Amino acid sequence: MLRHQPKNLRYDGSTNWLSFKQKIAVNRWSDSQFREYLNWCMEEKALDYFIIETIMWLWLSYTDIMLKMD
Repeated sequence: MLRHQPKNLRYDGSTNWLSFKQKIAVNRWSDSQFREYLNWCMEEKALDYFIIETIMWLWLSYTDIMLKMD
């Protein structure tokens, strides 16, 4: 269940990925929390890509998702 989603965590696919990664890396979320929060943080093309990748593989760990997004 999502609780306090950081409002400044947004990624649309055109802004700096490394900056976004740094912001999200400081959170101590479980894999399931990470997936839920990341789903809400992504926008536009980044969200489209995230959905395609996570649907194809059904369940990915934090590390797997970040590697695919890189």
